[in-house]
Amino acid sequence: MTSVHTTVMTSNAFSFYRVELDRADGSTAVEYRKRRKATTAKGMERQHNNVVTSVIEELRYYRVEGWKRLTVTRVPASEVAQATH
Repeated sequence: MTSVHTTVMTSNAFSFYRVELDRADGSTAVEYRKRRKATTAKGMERQHNNVVTSVIEELRYYRVEGWKRLTVTRVPASEVAQATH
């Protein structure tokens, strides 16, 4: 007999990142990213760098022009919940 364990994914299992893209015309685009939570400081730093790299790759792929600053910040889940409502 085998037992099946189900894992409930809560906000504690994820890290959330706010990605802000400041454009040359003065406007700002904001989006949120969700990643599995890292367990070590080194892992959190690596994960942050991976989020930054993936955003830059997407900007290059879609040939987004006219942006001057990219800011990636780790934020609490409550901020993401407020932003989506």
